[in-house]
Amino acid sequence: MRTESGKILISVAPDTKNDALALCMEVGAFLQAHKLNEAVTHSICICREDQHSEFLISSPCGVCQERLVHWGGEVKVAVSTAENTLVFRTIRELMPYHWSIVSGEQL
Repeated sequence: MRTESGKILISVAPDTKNDALALCMEVGAFLQAHKLNEAVTHSICICREDQHSEFLISSPCGVCQERLVHWGGEVKVAVSTAENTLVFRTIRELMPYHWSIVSGEQL
């Protein structure tokens, strides 16, 4: 995660013996941003099978997209592409029909 002040926050998703205990890779950085009272401006999630594999860019899951909504629709997130190139889109672009529209809010 990158914050408004330029801080870079990182987190990991360790393997768990029980999948019900697993968390998305970004959760630690989300929590740190909240703790520091920093607005998130960019998010990227990268992963790989092992230390010799290519890094892959992974779009945020729906739950993490909802977590990013906390900082507004202009937060930029890296998205998966067939070419595995670095492309950022705003949360608003990923969620053009966000549920908040029914209450008159705009993402």
